[in-house]
Amino acid sequence: ATMKVEGKRIGFIEFETVDQCVTAIEQSAVEPQAIRGQVVEMKRSERTRITRPIPGTGMVLLVTVGPSPRSTLTPSLDALPDTLYTFFTSVTPSVVRIACFEKAGQVQGLVEFATPEDASQAKVVLEGSPLPSGHPVKIQNANTEAPLKINFQNTKSRDFSGMLPGANGIVTGQTNA
Repeated sequence: ATMKVEGKRIGFIEFETVDQCVTAIEQSAVEPQAIRGQVVEMKRSERTRITRPIPGTGMVLLVTVGPSPRSTLTPSLDALPDTLYTFFTSVTPSVVRIACFEKAGQVQGLVEFATPEDASQAKVVLEGSPLPSGHPVKIQNANTEAPLKINFQNTKSRDFSGMLPGANGIVTGQTNA
């Protein structure tokens, strides 16, 4: 299998065996190949399979929060992770991580779920619904893969993975830093 990454000057080739991959890399070192006059550099990836993401099947949603009809102000970033957590857990308890930020003057959040099915369900149920504060939200699939990297537990990001129900269904109440 092969896959070209659009907008980048890279591609992937999947071999039947690791030995075939190693042989191709060694051969390219001895006899460099060129595409459109550019020498091809071959490296081995740690990935074992080439998979193409299927639109709408990710575990991360991008949420854009608009101004409230009652006000031209957008919500504060300080309270947004907790607000989004409450909003999305009204549909599914599997919210894992939330990172919030401002981009182009808009307040946005990335919300990671435990499964693609939970993310899809939350999107279908909540799309078009306002936050409790009245702020409208636009929900779309994010162009990022799980897991979200949460460096700090602060007003702009939260890791809720320690609060997910365990095997026995009990919520631990601990959060991961």
